[in-house]
This record gives sequence, C-alpha cells and structure tokens, in this order.
Amino acid sequence: MGTIAQIANTRVCLLSLLLLGSSASCGQQELETHDEELGLAGRWRAPANILADGDEQNVEYTGAGPWVDEATSCQGTFTPGGEFLRSYLLEYFPQIHTIGGYSCRPIVGNPSQTSVHATGRALDLMIRTTSDDADNDLGDPVAHWLIQNAERMGIQFIIWDRTTWMAARSTGQKEREYGGSNAHIDHLHIELSPAGGRQEPPWFSEDWAPPVLDACPPLSAEGGVIDDTHSCMQLLGPSQFWRIEDGAGYENRLAWTNAISSDEQSNWARWQIVLSEAGHYKVELFADSGYSEHTKTRYELRLASGTMEFSVDQSQLDGWHELGQFDFAAGGGQELRLFDNSSGAVADGTRISADAIRLTRVVDDGPDGPDGPDGPDEPDGPDEPDKPGDSDGHTSGCSSSGARGGSSTNSLFPLLLLALVGVLRRSRLHRRQ
Repeated sequence: MGTIAQIANTRVCLLSLLLLGSSASCGQQELETHDEELGLAGRWRAPANILADGDEQNVEYTGAGPWVDEATSCQGTFTPGGEFLRSYLLEYFPQIHTIGGYSCRPIVGNPSQTSVHATGRALDLMIRTTSDDADNDLGDPVAHWLIQNAERMGIQFIIWDRTTWMAARSTGQKEREYGGSNAHIDHLHIELSPAGGRQEPPWFSEDWAPPVLDACPPLSAEGGVIDDTHSCMQLLGPSQFWRIEDGAGYENRLAWTNAISSDEQSNWARWQIVLSEAGHYKVELFADSGYSEHTKTRYELRLASGTMEFSVDQSQLDGWHELGQFDFAAGGGQELRLFDNSSGAVADGTRISADAIRLTRVVDDGPDGPDGPDGPDEPDGPDEPDKPGDSDGHTSGCSSSGARGGSSTNSLFPLLLLALVGVLRRSRLHRRQ
C-alpha cells in the first residue's frame, strides 16, 4: 500500500492521461532509505536562531508514571498522535530509514518508573551513522524542525547526538548535554505530550503539507538559481559515489555520479524549491557536457498539485536547458529530484551530473502582450534544439506526451486540482478516524 501522497499523485497522473490521451506512464517509485555522510565533531548543538525559536516553545513535560506491570503501565501501541507523526516524518524526511519506539518496559536504569516508550508517545527516528558518529547533516534538520514547531505539535522532549532539548525548561536552558549510556548517535528520540498523543495541538488539524526547513531560504517572486553549493540542494546516497569537480559546471563547480542499471536508486540529488510567491515558472537545468553522459536520466518534479516524472538525455545538454513551465505554490514542499538508476542496460562509467537549476517567473501578458497576436510571430525553429518536447525528444513526463513538461495541462489544472483535493481530503479524514 503506498503513502497517501503517492496514491494522490498517481490518481492525478492517471486522470491527466485519460484527459490528454497521452501514452506516457505514471509509475511512482517509493523512496525509502537515503543518506549522505557528514558528521560534526562533538555533540549536536543547535544554532542560535533555532535555540531562539525554541525558547518561544512551551510544552509541559509529562512522564509515564510509576511502573506497575505490563497490563497497567503500557498503552499497547502508538497513540493516535504518535502514529500520525510517524507517518508524516516518513513521508517528508527521506533520511529517516525507519521509525520505531513502542516498547512495554520500565526506564532503563530506573525500573521503578515507566518508560515513555510504553505510553505510545515516544518515537525513535533511525538515521544511519557515519564513521561511528552521528550524521549531523541528516539528523540536525529534523531536530531543528521539531524544535521550531514543538508547541504546535506537542513535542515535549528530544534526545539526539549526546544532547537533550526540553520545551518545559527555562528560556536559554532548554538544551543540555546528555550523559546517558546510549549516546543517541543513530536515532532521534522524541516524545509527545499526552495532548499530542491525543492529536489535540493545532498541527494535527492543519492540512497535510510538507515541512519548510529553516536552512532552505525562499526564492524571490522572480525566481532564482539553486546550485550544488546552495543550502536547498542536497546530494544523497552513499557519499563515496558522489564526486565534486571544480572548474566545470555552473560557476565552476558541479557534482556527478555514475548511472546504474537497477530498479532502485542508490545516489540521488534533491533541489528543494521554496517560493515567496505562487506563480507560473520556467524550470531549467544546467549541464556540463563533459560530465553529462547518461541518455535516460530520471528526474521527478514534486509540486503541490502532484508529481511528474521525466527522462532526460543528458548527453545532448551543455549549458541551460528548459525542463518545462509549471504552476508552483507559495512556500515549500516542492522539489526536483534526480536519480542514478535506469531500468535498461547502462555502460560502465556513464556519468550523470547534478548541478544548478533555475526558476524564472513567466508572466502572461494577455492577447496584447509580447506573446499575443500583435507580438513576435516567429515560432521556435530548427535552430532552437534541446527544448523538452522538440523533435529530438530530450524529455518526457507522465503529464504530457511531447508537450513542454506540463504547460499544456494548464487548461485542465482546475479539474486536476479538484480531483487531488478530494483525494487528499478523504485520505486525511480516513487517517484521523
């Protein structure tokens, strides 16, 4: 059974195919475990802006009480709030490869008291280690987001990388060094308040929307460039298979990895797209021909309205090339992803580059504007190759058949959006029952 978002995206894509008569496929691959290794010396220390946000969070701490016996002291499973939060984190934080936490037992080292794990209000977010230390590049953003939203969600306590954070502590004293026997370098331990376990805080009644991470600033209303050095871009998967090349690519730097023949990706890249304003934007990729060789490079564009997949012939690209024009929502939760795997045969050593992407606001000037009947009437000719949907077929997506990356679906967007809203509304109601 797929996740709620995957079911909704698949239904939107299938509806698009029926309306457009496209022959493209709407396959959706579930993304599970991905990690990029980056440890930092010492324990986790949240930056000043995160601690300042955390000082505004107030959640009373509630323990689990004395240990009596299994029948009396244990919940039996996760609380509704714990299960809801577990599903959300697995959906939107791919660096978390599993989440467990329910355990009917007393506190380790204090058998007279019940562990919060026995109440169903504690989760363990498992994140793979790097060189026997915490991978802060992966775990810290999760901890920071939880701190910033603690009161809205009912997060009362966090342990991560030899550090604790408690919402009930005094201002300026919420973070402390953790001296327990388990250093928590391979997982975040998080606890919900009893109200959070019952889904009472406001976050549980809000729309199911992706998180906006503090480290990824919004682009201006006109758009902008996200390159491989930007905080909104991540290289994920085994880090030893990513190579950084100086002197090539956008602003003389790019990342590349090898293409593989596999049903599952190993390495992948992620450009998070956060916009200050909703609008219609052109999306372009930057590629350096010296490091872009794979003819069937998989991309996935995740929008508020659904998910589209593309196959791009990187061997034909050199410089900026348009992927398509799309309607973006304001805020975060939208992103472009690149994967290293293909279902067909791949020659050894074939390279895939992950460099910059560019978003440019497209303004509709109406019938009297520069694109109207009184404006230039020269169509795209044979001297303008490499655009998605041109005769050489560099890209294709499940939302269209040969058209520019989804712009041909604009007239159908209201119908698709209504269908998606209905699916998500029913899915959320079902989840909360």
